[in-house]
Amino acid sequence: MENDSSSGQQQDQGGQDLKYATDLLSSVSAALIENGAETRLAEQMPARLAKAFGISDIQISVEPSYAVAKCGSAVSFAKINGFGVNFRFVTSVGRLCIHAETGKIKDLRALSHRISAIHKNKYSLWLLIPFTGFACGTFALLSGAHYLPALASAVAAAFGSGIKFLMIRGRFNVLPIFATSAFCSVSIAELMELLMQMSPVGDPSIVAAVLYLVPGVPLMNSVLDGIKGFYLMAVVRLTEALMLIFSAVLGIFIASFLFGGETLTEAGVYHDTVQTARIPILFSTLLASTAIGLAFVIVARCLRVPRPVFTVASIVPLIPGRQLFSALDSIVRLAHMGYTDALAERAVRDSFGSAAVIFAIGVGLAVPTLLFYRKKPVV
Repeated sequence: MENDSSSGQQQDQGGQDLKYATDLLSSVSAALIENGAETRLAEQMPARLAKAFGISDIQISVEPSYAVAKCGSAVSFAKINGFGVNFRFVTSVGRLCIHAETGKIKDLRALSHRISAIHKNKYSLWLLIPFTGFACGTFALLSGAHYLPALASAVAAAFGSGIKFLMIRGRFNVLPIFATSAFCSVSIAELMELLMQMSPVGDPSIVAAVLYLVPGVPLMNSVLDGIKGFYLMAVVRLTEALMLIFSAVLGIFIASFLFGGETLTEAGVYHDTVQTARIPILFSTLLASTAIGLAFVIVARCLRVPRPVFTVASIVPLIPGRQLFSALDSIVRLAHMGYTDALAERAVRDSFGSAAVIFAIGVGLAVPTLLFYRKKPVV
C-alpha cells in the first residue's frame, strides 16, 4: 500500500512538472511572436528548450491567436496579444537556449526566472524623435529633394513620430495611431511649405515624411512565413501590414485634401534609383537581400543572436514604401473620386510592383535558410 501511494504521488508530481513545462514553453512561443519573431523561430526555440531539459516528445504549434505546447496528456495554450517588435527579447531567448543546452541553466524554474527578468529597451524620446526626423530628411535628400523640402520632411517626420509615441503611451489602437501620425506629418510639411514660401513639397518629401510608418517587420515576416510553409500566419501578418499602410495612406490623403497639396499619386511616385544604374529592380533587390541573408549567417553564429534580428532590420531600405503608399493612395482616390483609367492603372501597377519586390526580398532572405538551416537550429 505504501509503495502504491508513493508511486501515485510521484506520478502526480511528474504530471505537475510536465504541465508547468508546457505552460512555460507555450508562453515563450507566444512572447516570441508578440516581439517580432518569425513563426519558425517561435516554434523552434521552445522545442530546443524542452529538449535541453530532457523533454523529447514536446510539440509546439503557433496559430494567429495562440501558441500551443503539448507533451503527452499535458496541453497548454498561451494567447498572442499582438504583433510588436522587440528584438532584444528574441535575442535574449536565443541566448537562453544556448545556456540551457550547455547546462548553464539547471531547471525550468530557473529558466522562467531568467525570462521574466528580460526587460525591454527603453530609449529616450528626446533621442528617438530627432533621429527619426534626421533619417527621413536624409532619405528625402537621397531621393532627389532639395534642402528646404528635405528640412520640411525632417521636421514633419519628427513631429509625427512624437505624436505616434505619445499615442502609444496613451494605449490607443494602432490603426488611429498610424492615421494620425501620417496626417500630422503631411500637415506639418504642407504648413512649412506655406510659411517658408517653398515650391510645393510633393514627392519625394511627402514619402520621406511618413517613411517611419512603413511596417517593415510584419511585411517581411509574412513573406518569410509563407516561404517556410506557415501560410495562415503569413496571411494574418500581411493583413496587419496592409491595414497599417492603409491607415497611414488615409491620414496622408486627408491632409493633402485639406491643404490642397499633391498626393503620392499626383506626384508620380516611381522607383527610379535602380533604373539609373540600368539594373532591373527585382533582380537588384533579390541580389541585395540574398547578400544580406548570407552576410549574417556567420555573424549570427559568432554573436549567438538569431539571424532575423539582423536581416529584418537590414532590409528596411529595400522595402518599396513609395509603391505601397502610392498603390493604396490610388485605391482611396478611386473610391473618393470615381474610376479613371490613370488611377486604375497606377493602382494595379504599384500593387503588383510592390508585391513583387517584397517577394524578392523574402526569397533573398530565405536563401540561407534553404541552403544551410534545413535541420539546424536558427541560433
